Amino acid sequence: MVNFGLLQKSRPKDGHSSVKNGANTSASPLNQMVQLRISVLLLMTSCYPGHMPKHYIDLTGKRFGRLVAVSRFKIPGKPYASWRCVCDCGKKTATRTGYLTTGITRSCGCLVIDTSRANWNKVRTHGWSKTPTYKIWIGMRRRCEAPNDPDYKHYGARGILVCESWHKFEVFLADMGPKPQGKSIERINNNGPYAPENCIWADQTRQQNNKRSNVWLTTGGRCLTISQWSRLLRIKHSTIRERLRRGYSVERALSPTNFRNHRIVSPLTPPRAE
Repeated sequence: MVNFGLLQKSRPKDGHSSVKNGANTSASPLNQMVQLRISVLLLMTSCYPGHMPKHYIDLTGKRFGRLVAVSRFKIPGKPYASWRCVCDCGKKTATRTGYLTTGITRSCGCLVIDTSRANWNKVRTHGWSKTPTYKIWIGMRRRCEAPNDPDYKHYGARGILVCESWHKFEVFLADMGPKPQGKSIERINNNGPYAPENCIWADQTRQQNNKRSNVWLTTGGRCLTISQWSRLLRIKHSTIRERLRRGYSVERALSPTNFRNHRIVSPLTPPRAE
């Protein structure tokens, strides 16, 4: 009786061949299963420590993707051999023999990074999506083109449009440049479109002076808004507005005299630089 694990094969007791009626027993299903079991056992035992094959395929100097095999080694307790490799990027790495020959490992990891970067560059547009300049461009188009935007009534509903060339962010960026610190886009003509010849980067003060709701007062050959006259004459903004509401002339509204008590509200000071 020969034991091959779960399968057993009985030897003939009389020493004669166990051929019955001229049939070859080697072709029987049982014998085929026994031969398969023996082959599997031999293959398994050849892969464990102590049963490593004396002859193996030498991969030294061979290329596998970006890796070049340098030397073979074996980790104690592991049933497989590994190879030290050098990558085209200059890094050294180690991987199993099977991973090299089957193409699972083709680099030290740089191939995945380069491939991901290349795929990202294919779908990447301009790389400015998270910048203040891009947000200004998006806001400009929304208030001019999106009826559900809260500011559409002040822009798109009034006929304020974005010029066709600025529908592409790259063109807008080339015309206006990056957004300066503390400034935003401003239309020189409030009734004109967003276009290169009608837009500048302006600070908050200039934008406030260019609002449609501003009241312009002209006296002494100068035309300024109430806010500008207030800063120039050191008179409260509310005082000027109240005088105009009561029907005062522009000259009296901008006078430093307190007409109620007939006294000076504040002395005239040299004009501030605008």
